[in-house]
Amino acid sequence: MAKQADIIIAGGGLNGLIAGMVAAKAGYKTLIVEPQSAIVMQNPQLDATVKDGRASTIAATSFALLKRMGLADDLAPHAQRINDIRVTEADPLWGVSPFFLHFSADKLAKKKPTNDEPFGYVIENTILRHIFYAHANKCDNLQILHGVSVAQVDFTPKTDANNNDGKNQQQALVTLDNEAQYLTTLIIACDGRNSKIRGQAGIDAMQWHYKQKAIITAVHHERKHGGVAVEQFHPSGAFAILPLCGDEHSEQKSAIVWIERSETADRLNQLDEAHFLLLLKEKFGDFLGDIALAAPRQCYPLSFSHAKKYYQHRLLLLGDSAHAIHPLAGQGLNLGLRDSAVLWDMLEKCRRLGLDIGRTENLHDFERGRKADNHAVAAMTDLLNRLFANRIPPLRFLRQLGMHAVNKTPPLKNFFAYRAMGVKKGMSDKMRLD
Repeated sequence: MAKQADIIIAGGGLNGLIAGMVAAKAGYKTLIVEPQSAIVMQNPQLDATVKDGRASTIAATSFALLKRMGLADDLAPHAQRINDIRVTEADPLWGVSPFFLHFSADKLAKKKPTNDEPFGYVIENTILRHIFYAHANKCDNLQILHGVSVAQVDFTPKTDANNNDGKNQQQALVTLDNEAQYLTTLIIACDGRNSKIRGQAGIDAMQWHYKQKAIITAVHHERKHGGVAVEQFHPSGAFAILPLCGDEHSEQKSAIVWIERSETADRLNQLDEAHFLLLLKEKFGDFLGDIALAAPRQCYPLSFSHAKKYYQHRLLLLGDSAHAIHPLAGQGLNLGLRDSAVLWDMLEKCRRLGLDIGRTENLHDFERGRKADNHAVAAMTDLLNRLFANRIPPLRFLRQLGMHAVNKTPPLKNFFAYRAMGVKKGMSDKMRLD
């Protein structure tokens, strides 16, 4: 006989864990189905398939959401403030452009709605996953099933002969790969950009590969970074230096995201450490003094995916299953956190008014609250990647002119600065800065 859960979440990654806690806090009995074992979830280094060397940029508004969820105190010791953002362009032939963008949180201080907040924080993904998982395990109304995955979802199950009121006609039937079955009012797919559940539901997505890969590592450096994040656009891809917290290397450690064409990235990743470091130093520059590798290299292929719709009856797509974007602006996780904030609002409204959380009318409200923002950020990151890949001299001149104009026009500059913090009209109250 099928068990019951108000909400089932497929996937216990960063987005799945946050969505699960949000659903539980809204008062719904929630089940997260996660293929990894509990031991691996607690200690990702035990399994190379889940070891994540990446760091995430958490916008100020996203951190406000995590604060309201009670996670901020545990995250704070590992969260490096982003006080400044510097954006430049470089080319193998013309060198580094004299035009640049420089955003400073100090310049926005005491101006509403920033309230002296930094642009955001950089936190290593292994730390995020560990803290999210620890809090999810302590959350009332939330259970995590390990070592299983969703095998099939029947969105219109037949009435059980033993169920005279036909209640399960208002629920979806979820079958796990261990043959256990659950009836649920809503299933939330958090199973990644290649979502199996999205495919089963017949929801199409725009998808393409960028023919680029991101090399991820970290470095120690002689000088303190001062909370400055640097992004340099090259024709082959962006190169980002993200400030990290450190222990004995406090403010002397940074994450590296080096995007190159796929074949170049593969060659770089196959170099021995000494040769790779030599090329990295050339790319990095000497503004923070000498550098040394602080983490192993990892290489990820880059692709784009955006679902044509985020829901159908009893199903909601959230995070990468709905939208997976180019990482050059570091906005991927922020979009997922904004999804969860709107999900929280929707679930609270349904509970307050006694509405069915799985009905398409309510799920449409979620899509209406998120799709435009997700689409805008996805389009912006895709456009920037293509724009800076073009080496035609007139276009390069226009890029530099535009960058200079923004840097010298305070209203425009403030607009982009607020967007970097995640501040936008109509955002959820759960993300507002105190």
